[in-house]
Amino acid sequence: MWFCCLLGVACVLFGIDGIYTSFSQEASSVRFEWLGFGYVPLLRGTAVASVVLGGTLVRRGWSNP
Repeated sequence: MWFCCLLGVACVLFGIDGIYTSFSQEASSVRFEWLGFGYVPLLRGTAVASVVLGGTLVRRGWSNP
């Protein structure tokens, strides 16, 4: 279960990094051009989901040593 805990910590760290990263609409990839104004909120939502998933993994890793 240590792997679960380490994976959770990584998810939380990358999620927090994603939340506080400033995104530029001009620098977005051509593949995501069709998202328009939904691009940044989608990235923020993915970052928040990563933090939540990471928190769950950390809790599981600590509860089952």
